[in-house]
Amino acid sequence: MQKKRNRTEYMKIWRKNNRDKIIKSRIEWDRKNPEKVRAMKKRYRKVHPNSLKDWRKKNPGYDSMWRDNNRDKMSKAYHKHWEKTKNNPIRILKDSARGKANHKYSLKNKICEICRNAPAKHRHHPNYNNPLQIILCCLDCHRVLHNPALAEQIKGRQQKWKVENKWQLI
Repeated sequence: MQKKRNRTEYMKIWRKNNRDKIIKSRIEWDRKNPEKVRAMKKRYRKVHPNSLKDWRKKNPGYDSMWRDNNRDKMSKAYHKHWEKTKNNPIRILKDSARGKANHKYSLKNKICEICRNAPAKHRHHPNYNNPLQIILCCLDCHRVLHNPALAEQIKGRQQKWKVENKWQLI
């Protein structure tokens, strides 16, 4: 028992004195094992689903500060995504529909067509093949249109949402 306690004390002191060495070896292990790191993060998020939300509440300006300090990374990520999707016909169809709707329908002084009690801030396209057939809606209602399971989670919404297929609102 005494030997185990001595070993524990020794390791505690060693970790304290070799913190930089431990961090470097951890970073190196993370680089060599990206799949394991991804799996560990996924497991952690599954067990602690609100930890990131809680951290962001405690550190409200961090995301914008990071974006400001890492403009080059943001730019590279944007251009990489753009190059990958620029010739995608669905993306072209969506961009065209959004452009036509933005030109035709102003959101100024409009009310959500679904809940009728919030200002409309979004345009929802039930079908991108009909670019001018849109639903003017608030953020909460737009989220529910894309994910009906959220209807119960969004506070203040008493409507019964009827959704046919994946995107069609009845």
